Amino acid sequence: MRTLRLARIAGEAEALRWRRRARGMVARLVWAMLALPFLLTGFVFLEAAFWRFLLLHFAVVPATLIAGGANVLLGVVLVLPALFRPADDRVAREAVQLRREAVAGIESRLRLGSAAVGVMQAFLLLRRRAPRK
Repeated sequence: MRTLRLARIAGEAEALRWRRRARGMVARLVWAMLALPFLLTGFVFLEAAFWRFLLLHFAVVPATLIAGGANVLLGVVLVLPALFRPADDRVAREAVQLRREAVAGIESRLRLGSAAVGVMQAFLLLRRRAPRK
């Protein structure tokens, strides 16, 4: 009975870990999606600035470069949390530890059970070989 409970606990801990991991992946995806328009806009502004620079030689270029640089900077700032967010948070790490402990408990119960079966087999074998009176 305890073995089944430990297996259930291990399964629940693993499910919790996967839910937390999925939540982290969604958060990283959201940050990346927020950063993408700013990065694209920044590249467009930088391209427009370069083109404008070539055409006008310093006329509107400083303003365009500042706008493009600001967009790229904002995009980089938004993408940093997506890149440096840890894969597993505290709850997910605790779930992994709980799963390991539950699996270790199951293994020890199974070893104890198999040892008991071995003792019973030896007892029955000796009893069969013993002369009857």
